[in-house]
Amino acid sequence: LQAPWPLGSVKRASAHLEAMRALKPGLVAALSVRLDTHRGEFDAAFRQCDRLLAANAEDFTALYEFGWCAYSAGRELSRGVDCLRRAVKLPVPSPASPPPAKLWWLIGELELEAGRREAAREAFGFALSLDPDETAAAQRLREFGTPSPRPE
Repeated sequence: LQAPWPLGSVKRASAHLEAMRALKPGLVAALSVRLDTHRGEFDAAFRQCDRLLAANAEDFTALYEFGWCAYSAGRELSRGVDCLRRAVKLPVPSPASPPPAKLWWLIGELELEAGRREAAREAFGFALSLDPDETAAAQRLREFGTPSPRPE
């Protein structure tokens, strides 16, 4: 197998993903979504997430990746929030998966982008309550003029 992205080229990463598809289809699907998002091919990434969620509406990774794609694309914000709110109710599938505090930070970012400042503030606060070291959420709360619950 060849070096995967970001260690190699996008072409090599795509070839590597195809070779892995038979071994770990779920992982490859998530990586394919992330690769499309990284390339700015948001429509393809959203379509892949939709296919994964049609097969399993409780797919933590697909729900998270839809939210990440919405954040990266700056669109589908409400659906991204919905997906992430569903994901935080599910068990985290692996140590490599983002923890709940990261999901709540991302919900806050999407809410903020959608102009829902109070919902964003609540999401950032909840992220920080789950993980006091969630610095991105703490920074956003400071920008709102809300002090962090713990001193910096």
